Amino acid sequence: MPKSILAIVLLLFLFGFSPKQEKQKKILFVVSNQHTYGNTSLNTSNHFSEIVLPYNIFKKSGYKIDFVSPKGGTIPIGYIKTSDSIQKKYLYDTDFMKLLKHTLHPKNINASDYKAVYYVGGGAAMFGVPENKEIQHISRIIYENKGVVSAVCHGTAGIVNLKLSNGKFLYEEKQVNGFPDAFENKTAAYYKTFPFSIEEAIKRNGGEFIYSKKGWDNHYVVDGRLVTGQDPSASITVAEKIIEILEKQNIQFTDTIAGVDLKSKIDDYINKIMREFDIKGAAVAILKNNQVIHKEYYGKANIDYDIPVNSASFFKTHSLTKLFVSVAVFQLIQDKKIYLDDAIGKFLTDLPLNWKSVKIKHLLSHSSGLPTMPVSRNLTKLKAKDIVFNADTQTLPGNEYYYNRTNLWLLKQIIEKVSNQKFQDFIIENQFNGNHIGISFSGDILDIVPNRVTEYYPNKNYEPKIFDFYLPNYLLSAGGLNITLDAYIKWEQQFEAGNFLNQKHKTIMTSPFPYGNGSSFFSYGWRIEQLNTIKTIGFSGGGISVFKKVPSKNMSIIFLSNGYKYDPYIERVNNNLLGIVDKSLRNKESLASEKLEIIINKKDYNNVQILLNQLKDGKEYSEVNFETILNDIGYSFLNAIQPRLIEAIEVFKLNTLNYPKSWNSFDSLAEAYKLSGDIKNAVTNYEKAIALISKDNAAHIKRIRNQIKKLKKIIKKTNLKI
Repeated sequence: MPKSILAIVLLLFLFGFSPKQEKQKKILFVVSNQHTYGNTSLNTSNHFSEIVLPYNIFKKSGYKIDFVSPKGGTIPIGYIKTSDSIQKKYLYDTDFMKLLKHTLHPKNINASDYKAVYYVGGGAAMFGVPENKEIQHISRIIYENKGVVSAVCHGTAGIVNLKLSNGKFLYEEKQVNGFPDAFENKTAAYYKTFPFSIEEAIKRNGGEFIYSKKGWDNHYVVDGRLVTGQDPSASITVAEKIIEILEKQNIQFTDTIAGVDLKSKIDDYINKIMREFDIKGAAVAILKNNQVIHKEYYGKANIDYDIPVNSASFFKTHSLTKLFVSVAVFQLIQDKKIYLDDAIGKFLTDLPLNWKSVKIKHLLSHSSGLPTMPVSRNLTKLKAKDIVFNADTQTLPGNEYYYNRTNLWLLKQIIEKVSNQKFQDFIIENQFNGNHIGISFSGDILDIVPNRVTEYYPNKNYEPKIFDFYLPNYLLSAGGLNITLDAYIKWEQQFEAGNFLNQKHKTIMTSPFPYGNGSSFFSYGWRIEQLNTIKTIGFSGGGISVFKKVPSKNMSIIFLSNGYKYDPYIERVNNNLLGIVDKSLRNKESLASEKLEIIINKKDYNNVQILLNQLKDGKEYSEVNFETILNDIGYSFLNAIQPRLIEAIEVFKLNTLNYPKSWNSFDSLAEAYKLSGDIKNAVTNYEKAIALISKDNAAHIKRIRNQIKKLKKIIKKTNLKI
């Protein structure tokens, strides 16, 4: 290298420059040059706190900020609060104030230099910025380069005309926050100068405008890479959310070893599962860091009319409704209107005496021990109530998990009593911002719900049969929510963003309930599980839909479907999908179980044995307990909507052949024979189980001997020969 070039390189390094130095992280603030409201003499300005509070956050995080205004140059500032230390600091910061005096003109902006654009509020934001084509062009490029578009308060006016290259408004089908009409003084002179209503413009152009009725409560919305806040109180949080998105968006969700992108791998897996288990239709979304990394629709919403599943499809959530009930109850707890330790007799007087001391926490955790509410089209509410009130309780409150509809029936009544609203109205107002789009409450298949998918379960011949779903209105809380995938995604994003509950109450709600018998798999409405020792929380509904969160991974998955021929075990499907996205969640037991069950469904048991040998001999599944897997598959057949007794017997037989020293395998086979009516083979296998069982298992020995005794009485009575 020539000495002159070497000297230059050394100088560059000495002064802190590197040939490979990355471009500095930059964010563009959009402000207005407007000094008055319209053509009046009423002064207006850019909101100072909405400038300096986010500016301070970005600066501390290493971002450089530029200011752009429609005309460039000086801008008016107002709403200054010198008692705020941060505002006071920047008000007297000469260098900072120079930035506001010499804002950049749009023609001097290179949009590709910026990772985010932030529209500042204040009355001035209503003028000059919304109609400026150059600023719209800059923001469009930033967004389409995977950047973030954001706004606070009246700053949202700046995006009302913002369209993408495809001609759609950037916020179409997205949730948007901003200063709402409800908080404007519509009789005041200033308001009469506004060229439009932010709220009405957003709605008219296909967005979903939402806001907090409380106001000044740090209300904001994150919908993909669009971040908006309601008023100055959200300024700091909006900045933090922008940084969170930018810092996490570089995570690559691709399998570079296999060279296959995430979408293809997920699509291939779901299509395979739908084919092998004959699932008619599904809608699936996976979120990471509260951003959607996969969303797709599969199959048919109705097979008779060949209607595909799409974004308008409503799915019955069945028991997933219970999660929304749990959130509703904790919203009331957070507002200090009820408490977990409140006895339900405090709110509901028309109860049996021994029910009144049951507590709200017992209803949420299904530890009330109360009998379950019966359901039938021919059963009136009064009759069902009379039946359940006169039935025996199952366990003492708080002692053990006993899942039943009665808990949800009572919680619905408490929510309505305390809120003075219908259950469904309270849910929609407090968890869907009062917006009915994508939400419907109906527990009856006979109700007309436009775009609701048709559900199919197998009949006795294992042919698809339309499911005659029915829940009366008084039990809507147990399974009456119908929802689109988009509405569910937005709910999850709002939940994760803390817009329903603060972190304290979310933590309590999803922590294990202290059951008297020591169980710890359930919380206050949420199932708690371990996936490769990693905690997951969620629930499933009807065996066809599931919602699961992996808190430590900032991941969640929504899987909505409309039935099956063979039960795919929806929790297992979800686990395997999570394993595709994150290899640390790849569960070998789930994968092995699914592989075996797919072959078993084909009823080719020789190939089942071949596959079993391959799996057992391979390194990948060397630590998997195949005896337990086969046993679980067998029992899933016994407990199916239409019991699969023949397949269950074959699976249990396979288990006894592979594990001839396992008393449990013979015990399970005996039970299957008993249920099928084959008494002789049931006795034979129970006796084999007794011969193998350890003397330490006194309870099982007693149970099995009692079974043998009962079955031999039947044999004697019917003159059967063993």
